Amino acid sequence: MPGVVSEQRPRTRLRDTVNGVNEPKGKAAEIEISSDYVRTRNTLLVRAEFEPLLVDLDLHLLQNEQRLEPAHRLILQEALAGVSLHLCSRPRDEMTAFTMNFREPPLNVFITGDSKRGNVCGRVFTKDIAITGGNRVFAQISRPQMPARQSVAEVDGRDPLGVIEQYYRKSEQLPVRFFRLGEGELAMMVAHPDFDAPWFETLDVGLLKTIARDEDLGAIEKRSYHFGCGCDQVMILRMLRGATGGDVDALYGDRDQLTIECPRCASVFRVGREELQKFIEQGKPPDSGSD
Repeated sequence: MPGVVSEQRPRTRLRDTVNGVNEPKGKAAEIEISSDYVRTRNTLLVRAEFEPLLVDLDLHLLQNEQRLEPAHRLILQEALAGVSLHLCSRPRDEMTAFTMNFREPPLNVFITGDSKRGNVCGRVFTKDIAITGGNRVFAQISRPQMPARQSVAEVDGRDPLGVIEQYYRKSEQLPVRFFRLGEGELAMMVAHPDFDAPWFETLDVGLLKTIARDEDLGAIEKRSYHFGCGCDQVMILRMLRGATGGDVDALYGDRDQLTIECPRCASVFRVGREELQKFIEQGKPPDSGSD
């Protein structure tokens, strides 16, 4: 399966050390995703060059000492790219999380993104994978002031782009198709009601590369996305405070420090016993008793 980007060494970026974890200096690289309406075909074309975002993924894996097998790294890359295009085709205030659950061998791929913040992130899980049937994809979609939507679909294969295509056909009731246009460049065609089905199903990379010449395109918008989770030391401290119920000794035992992985992106945080104790003390409400 050809990759979205070539197998190259990531560009070096200066890093600081904060709380025992290497953090990249400066803003994450942003990619621009464009969307155009194909007027006579009733479809939406979404496309982007993903290399800068995936270089940041590689830096993230390196600084957190996440050594993925090449096949798993490629699956994660393509899942991030596919979900990014999906997000750009959706409302601007929508958050999405996909979990791709594969068997033989067991593997979970988790990808989440928020169009309002313009971020996407994800990770793979290779241990303690629950398998109760065939390959499946779980989707969670939420928007402010609206109930969250959840759906699950049985899927074939382990290609993340193919998984998202199957999810659309089974859960969204309208199809999408992905096209690898070159090194790092990916496009997604989204069907709208009354779309030209024969044209849509016979699309190929050659037709996509000349679509601006052959079809009537209407530019809709451009959005920026970057690789990033938003997790930080404070978020991890809050999570541990909730998990301890105030009993730090039960959590730490005879250890002075815990190493915690972010469940969304696998960033590594090291939290000392005294640091958590101080955080809990600072969060206690003031004594309301009278003198």
